[in-house]
Amino acid sequence: MNVNSLDEQLSRYRHDIREIGQTEVSERNITVNGMKAVELIKTWHADGIQYQALTVHIEAIPGSRYYRIGCVTPLSKYNETLPKFKLVINSFKLVNRP
Repeated sequence: MNVNSLDEQLSRYRHDIREIGQTEVSERNITVNGMKAVELIKTWHADGIQYQALTVHIEAIPGSRYYRIGCVTPLSKYNETLPKFKLVINSFKLVNRP
């Protein structure tokens, strides 16, 4: 996805999740290995199961490079799985950063 700012990436993402019937639950500003990021939590139902996802939008290089990491699980297993999600997110590093 080509975007010019973290705000633009988030705006497009919100539009996409609304279009497919998902609901944003929360948002907070965080950092991932020194990079500005936004953590979004969303939820939805599919095939009789409620799912919850933690999605982190990372501004690796302002104005040019953005990443999104998504972690999804049934809501009933979210708290149990969250430490693994956090481990994946916090291990993100940019290699060969200009």
